[in-house]
Amino acid sequence: MRQHTKTMLKKFLVLAAAVQGNTAAFAPPNNMPMFPFRTSPAVDLRPDAMHVYKSCDRVISARNRVSNLKATSVEKDQDSAKNRPKGTPDVFVINSTNDLIDFLSKDDRLCIIKFHAKWCKSCQKFGLRYEKLASAYADILDRKDKSRVLDEGKVRFAEVEFSANAKMCRTLGIKRLPYVHFYRGAEGRLAEFAAGPSKFNLVVDKLNELLSLSQEQIDFNIMMEDGENLGKYLVTELKNEHWDEALADADGKVQHTKAEL
Repeated sequence: MRQHTKTMLKKFLVLAAAVQGNTAAFAPPNNMPMFPFRTSPAVDLRPDAMHVYKSCDRVISARNRVSNLKATSVEKDQDSAKNRPKGTPDVFVINSTNDLIDFLSKDDRLCIIKFHAKWCKSCQKFGLRYEKLASAYADILDRKDKSRVLDEGKVRFAEVEFSANAKMCRTLGIKRLPYVHFYRGAEGRLAEFAAGPSKFNLVVDKLNELLSLSQEQIDFNIMMEDGENLGKYLVTELKNEHWDEALADADGKVQHTKAEL
């Protein structure tokens, strides 16, 4: 387990180096300490590990700066909804895994999926705002002929009812409602989070951020997301290993005491 954790940590540092463009500065020493993250007050960083911790901290800070980008066109786009053709915003209803695949593979536009339940009052309030957002960004369909698109939108919208698709929702990791996923073509899932009606601005901000990011920034975000997830995994592994070693050490001392008695 120790060697596996070291290997995973080195991969994380190489990922950080690729983002910073300075591989030499992140080259992990052969005698790398096993606890380069502040996992608890009881685990101190050795002097030769401080540069690793600070470097990783800078990488995560860089990712947060990109994630906090706010676009300035949200209000303008919502106002422009008034000038769009009169019709129905296209919100695709997903009822199976095949529906989900078909929806995501239709084209390369940004996609947003709302997970909700009929019995959830917060979901109902959230749904009203979701519909309004769709009116500004989604395809507008002819009210009499839903196969006819009157105006193509920047974003494609969909929704999944939890009770009718419980197995699929659990597979996708949905544990809270309402919940949203953002996808785009081959890039896959870009973001996901729970957001009640009082925090619907988080959905608008993320939607606008993803629309405004360049391809380079999107790739950067995906790389940082993968790196951060790997970092969380490493911290968990290091905590577990440290705990196992402590238990083994304590058990050894108990056995030694019994032998003396």
